[in-house]
Amino acid sequence: LNFVDDGSASDDDDIFVPVATHKLVGYKREGETEPAPHAAAIFDLARRVCVVPRDFEAQHKYGPKSGICHEERVANAYLAGMLEGGDEELRRSLKRLVDRREYAEAVELCAAN
Repeated sequence: LNFVDDGSASDDDDIFVPVATHKLVGYKREGETEPAPHAAAIFDLARRVCVVPRDFEAQHKYGPKSGICHEERVANAYLAGMLEGGDEELRRSLKRLVDRREYAEAVELCAAN
């Protein structure tokens, strides 16, 4: 089985990573690929202002993994309001920009916050 070492003294709470499934569906774990600039900016913002659960990759409720990377999945979960924390007005503004494909403006808004 594939477990990710979380750095704790105990191996009992390490997170299982379904590597074969990830390969099959084209999912890339954090740092394995370079997301689009707007997705990277939203990912960085989400990590700064929200709580990304430790078992995020194992949770299906945050959306599908097919053809996506960890950074994009976190950004999507943030834009959908699925992560705890953060300014709701900022999130809605970013969602509107992304929905309108105004990616440069979304990057600027992330950088300003």
